[in-house]
Amino acid sequence: MYINTQTLTQHTESEIRALNPNTSFPVPFVAPEGYAYIFPAPQPVHNPVTQFVQQTAPELTVLDKWEQRWEVVSIYTNQQDEDDAVAAHLATLRASKVTAIKAERDRRKFNGVLVSTKWIHTDTYSRTQWMGMVMMGASVPAIEWTTMDNTSITTSQALAGAVFQATATLDATLFAYAKSLIDAVNASSDPTSVDITTGWPATFEGA
Repeated sequence: MYINTQTLTQHTESEIRALNPNTSFPVPFVAPEGYAYIFPAPQPVHNPVTQFVQQTAPELTVLDKWEQRWEVVSIYTNQQDEDDAVAAHLATLRASKVTAIKAERDRRKFNGVLVSTKWIHTDTYSRTQWMGMVMMGASVPAIEWTTMDNTSITTSQALAGAVFQATATLDATLFAYAKSLIDAVNASSDPTSVDITTGWPATFEGA
C-alpha cells in the first residue's frame, strides 16, 4: 500500500496506475511524487476470542517513513457476553483435549502388553482368545503363538494367566492415568498447556 502524503488517502499500485493513465512507471514499480510506501507492521497481541484488530491511519515515524498502524477493538460491548464467550471457548478447548486423551488411552489399550519379554496382542479378538485359554486351565494346548514383533511364544496355562493379568493391569493403569489427565485439563485455565503425551504406560513400539 501507498499513502498520498497530501490527502493521506491510501492506494494500491493498481489504483495509482489508474489515477495516472498517461504515466509510464518503472519496473519494479516506483510510486510517483506525492506518494510514499507504507511499511507493514505486525498486528498487536490480542485475544481473538474477545478482540479483533483493525487497521488505522498510517503514521510518519521519526525515520521519516510511513508505517502501518493497528488498534485492538473489543468484540463485545457487554461484559456478560464477553464472559460467556470466554467460558464457551474454554469449554471447547477442554473438550478437544479430553477427546485426544481418550483416543490415546484407547490406542494404547489395544497396542499390546509385554509378557515374558514378548509383546502380546491386546486387540479385541486376541483378548477373547487369551480369556478362552485362561478358562481352559491346564488343558491349554502348547502351540507357537505369534507375537507383535513377528516372533513366537509357546502357549501354556501359566502364560495365559500372565497375559490376562498384564492386560487387566494395563487397562486399569491406562484408565487411571487418563482420568488424572482429564482432571488436570478440566482444572486448568489453559488446557492447551497440559502435556498429554508423556507418562503413559509403555505399549508396543515403545509408545
